[in-house]
Order: sequence, then C-alpha cells, then structure tokens
Amino acid sequence: MVATLKHSIRDILEHVFRYRLTTPEIVSACSKLAPADVQAAEKLLQELTHSQWLQAGPLSPHDPSKRFYYLTPKAAEALEHDQIVAKEPSRELRIESYAIARFCCCSRPFRELFTKDEFLAKFSSIWYPGQPVRYYLEPARDDEVRLAFLKVDKGGPSRWDRVIESCQRFLAKRTSRSQANTQYHPQVDAFRDLVDAGRFQISLLTSLPEKRDAIVQALDLLETSGEARPPIRPYVVDGLFEVIHPKPK
Repeated sequence: MVATLKHSIRDILEHVFRYRLTTPEIVSACSKLAPADVQAAEKLLQELTHSQWLQAGPLSPHDPSKRFYYLTPKAAEALEHDQIVAKEPSRELRIESYAIARFCCCSRPFRELFTKDEFLAKFSSIWYPGQPVRYYLEPARDDEVRLAFLKVDKGGPSRWDRVIESCQRFLAKRTSRSQANTQYHPQVDAFRDLVDAGRFQISLLTSLPEKRDAIVQALDLLETSGEARPPIRPYVVDGLFEVIHPKPK
C-alpha cells in the first residue's frame, strides 16, 4: 500500500506515474518535490532505482548517458495501478511523455497534468470512452483558467500546415455530433460550449522556435482571411529537438 511508503518516495513515484517518466532536470524543477538541484535529484532517482522503485532507460539510443526513469512493477503495485504503467515506454510515448513533463514541470507557471481519474472527477460532463486524457488547466489573462489539451509535434521544422490540420481534426472529433455515438452527444455539446466560450485551448508542444513562429503566422493568416482561428497555442520545449533527432556519438 502507498501508506507504507515514505512521503518523499510516494511523491516521486506519483509524479512519475502522472507523467509516465521523469528525469533529474524535471524532478529538480518541481518545487513540491524534495531535491533543490539536478545533482540531488539524480542521486535520489538513482537510489530509488537501486531499491527497485524505479527503472531507467536511455532517452536516446545514441546517447545512453541521458536517462529517463519510469516505474517498476513493485512501484505500480504499491501505488495500486495496473502493471502496464511499469512497461518501458515506446519511443513515441517516450518522446510525448518527455515533452509533456518538461513543459508542465520546467516552465513557469507550473502546470499539473490531470490523471485520468482526476479528469473524470472534474470533467465528467465532457469525457467519454475512447478519448485521450492529456489535459491541464492553463491560466488565462482574465484571471480564469482554460482547459488545455496537450499535443506534441514530433516533426521537423516544416509542414506546420499538417500540424494545424491535425489539431483541427481533434477539435472536430470532440465538437461534432456527426463524429460521435448518439449516447455521447451531451458530452460533445458540452465540449463545444467550452470551446465557443473561449475556455479551451490546444497547447501544441514543438521543438523549434522557427516552427512555433510559422504556426503562429499561419494562425494569424487564417484570422485575417476571415476564417475562424482555432484555439491553438504553440510552445517550444527545450531539449525536445535533441530527443527527437539525436546525434550519434
């Protein structure tokens, strides 16, 4: 049971569960976690690995010195989660989880990703089975918050149009009755109301400032041409490019 674990260990393991993986840089950026610097965080993660609460793998197959940490079966059992969370993430999931964890934990303001259970408890009116759960609350200028969905762009510097189209398809699936089973029309309507009220955004995580700027320009062009501007806000995640496009040593 979780209650048998030390508080600091439990906090770290729950952090890893929330984001699927972590690194010393990510842990050290979380003010509610104990380590104050990267070296202390790395030491703690290594200790948890030695005690079989965590296991480690290379972020990039070309550079084994840069490692990420994820749960062991022992940790999954202690947290009372399915053993699938102790499976080593695929390359695609590793990239996406790393981008999300870096963005949420290493930027200011700190953003906390909802777990599926938390999202269902707070937003049951808009959720239905088969939908991805990668949401957090983004502070807005009017002192309110927007529900934000995290999407990771794993492409290169070009084809920003495809990225925007992908976001638009996601919106269509969540707001169009024609793309949902009849029993889920109330959830679709509620989600569309959220979008129409300006209380939703897609936080698009990309690896290059040039890509972010191109996406912003394309969105501006849509707006100036009279088309509806989709609620997409791109961000650059430091270190993501090196994980997506590692250089062989």
